[in-house]
Amino acid sequence: MLVFRIRSLEHMAALGRALAGCLCAEPSLRCILLRGDLGSGKTTLTRFLVEALPGGDGAEISSPSFTLCNVYPTMPPVLHCDLYRVGGAVPDELGETLDAGDMAVLVEWAEYLPVSYLPQDFLDIYFQVSDDFRLVCVTIHSPHSARVECLLQAAQFL
Repeated sequence: MLVFRIRSLEHMAALGRALAGCLCAEPSLRCILLRGDLGSGKTTLTRFLVEALPGGDGAEISSPSFTLCNVYPTMPPVLHCDLYRVGGAVPDELGETLDAGDMAVLVEWAEYLPVSYLPQDFLDIYFQVSDDFRLVCVTIHSPHSARVECLLQAAQFL
């Protein structure tokens, strides 16, 4: 597990860029699960990640709390889902995209995603807020974990 102490928006942006680099460099890694309380940084990290992907500079990133899923025209394309309001049901487009593997998938409130939907390769990211920083814990579930860990090490701060 990698642990990041996010002390500023610049740190969060650096982590977003590193995650975008992982999605571009490792084709089998297409799923990132985001867990944490309201306001812990899930959507902010998603915004920085999407903006760092090719084509992301024109994407309008917002929390899909009410739409459930947003698609961003990046390379790779990104499906951004929020499971906070689904009560255990998985939106059709999320299930289809996870099966197809042709888009990157970012899932907020991933604790509501049934284990049966998990792909072989994914990152599980947990956010915890303290007074001075956000603790972001990244667990890599991939046969290519050493390569992904190297890419993420570029985002280590202080």
